Formats: sequence, structure tokens, C-alpha cells
Amino acid sequence: FGKETAVAAAILMMGSHYHIHMSRIGLNNVWDSLFVALALAGVWAGWRSGKRLPWVLGGLALGLGQYFYVSVRVLPLLLLIWVVGLWWRRRDPWRQQFVNFVMCAGTAVITLLPLGIYFATHWAEFQAPLNRVTIVGERLASMAELQNQSEIMIVLRQMGLAALGFTHEPLRLLYEPGVPLLLPIAAGLFLVGLAWLIFRFDARSGLLLLPLLSVVVLSGFSQDPPASQRFILALPSAMIVVGLPIGLVFGWLRQLWPGGAAWVGLSTAVVLFSLVLIDITFYFGGLFE
Repeated sequence: FGKETAVAAAILMMGSHYHIHMSRIGLNNVWDSLFVALALAGVWAGWRSGKRLPWVLGGLALGLGQYFYVSVRVLPLLLLIWVVGLWWRRRDPWRQQFVNFVMCAGTAVITLLPLGIYFATHWAEFQAPLNRVTIVGERLASMAELQNQSEIMIVLRQMGLAALGFTHEPLRLLYEPGVPLLLPIAAGLFLVGLAWLIFRFDARSGLLLLPLLSVVVLSGFSQDPPASQRFILALPSAMIVVGLPIGLVFGWLRQLWPGGAAWVGLSTAVVLFSLVLIDITFYFGGLFE
């Protein structure tokens, strides 16, 4: 979405109260943010340029990510959905890039192979992290009976809570700040960016939104949404969505007022600094209360 949005998203992620916490507590969960960003960047750069190296790097990130936290296991499925969507909407470019798709998938498979062999012979180890948090089965049936609701309604309600975890519903479990992922001003920018992406939906938007959607859908079948650790996978996408309106406005103003580029840049920097300061003050101020 341009250098302006990229810089804004990077700065916002650097100052995010959520990222400050999750990246400094010594758990391997936080690696999801890195690997999903690398994988999506490689795939998108490869799709745009037609060059093979970005696809290979994207496949490498996709395979390496599987050695860390469990939620990144959904990433191959997300990329498969995206590739199928390209086949449906962009047949000719898809055929031209078919070999690159295979290279990306092959790199991921080769990278993942040792872990895959282990899981093939220790299937219980593969399922263990999922079994600890899933509500599918007896838990879901018990919840439906206790709440006098259908199982489908409970799953949908949990998805709704997860969606609200980005902007309204306080996070819980691993990190309980008493607030959602995004504080009020950032949440407003997120909703504006989300509306813009949906209104101008294309392959670029789809690739960015799939991690956000996966958090919502998978949380429907997990315990206690919005569980904070589920949002690590979606954090890079969320920060890009927040930074998108800032980047777009910066670009538009610079075009409309070429002679005032310095003032536009300074104003944008002040906005970003203010957003970062709000999060940092919230996080570290809360520690000393």
C-alpha cells in the first residue's frame, strides 16, 4: 500500500501496548507476527513482480513458522484460499505464475519436512495444543445446554466477541490489559481502513484481511474469546489497516500541496508520535499504578 502506509504501520506496531507486552515475555507465540509478515510479503512481492526469489522466501517463512506457535498452522490454508481466489478471478496471470506457486509450496514442504515426519509418528503431539483450547465436542455441547442456546449460535457469538476484540471488547487470558487490541483513536482508524479495503476489495486487500478473518473464525471454536494470544497472527495486518488511512491522507496531501511536503510530513509524524505515546503511556503507566 505504499511506503507511507508501511512506515506508519511499522511505527504503530513498534509502540503498540499489545506488541510491547507480547514481544517481551519470553514466549514463542510472538514469532507468528514475524513469519506471517515475511510470508505475506514474499507472496505479494512475487505475485506483483513475477520473480521467483520472493516466492521462495515466502515459502521458507511459511515452513519455518510451523516450528513455533500453533496458530501459524492456519497460514498455509489462508494462502491456499488466496491462491484459489486468484485462480477464480485472474486466470491468465495465475497460469503464468503456476510454477512460482509450486516453488513456494515446495520450499515450505521441504522446510517443514522434519517436523512433519515427527508429527506423522507422534500425532498426539500435533493435536495436543489444539485439544487444550478447543470447545468442539463435549465442551460445546455442555455450553449449549447450560446457556440454552444452539451450538451454532454459541460459535457465532464467540466469533462476534473475537471481532470486537480488535476495537471494543477487552482482551483476556495471556494478556489482560482491560482494553481491546487497539485503543480508541487507533480503533477508529482501523475501522476506516477496514471500510476502505472492503469497498476497494482486490487481491491485495484479500491477502491482508485473511489473517484478521482467521482470528475471528478460529476464535469461534476456542475458549474465552477474545483470547489475547490469538491476535498475534493478525497483528501485522491490523497495524497496516490502522496505518492505511494515515498513509493515504499523507499521499493525497502531498499531491495536492507539493510545496508543503515538509509540513505534511511533519504533521503526519506528529499524528504517529501521538498514537505511539498513547499506547506507551497506557502500558507503562499501568505498570506503575
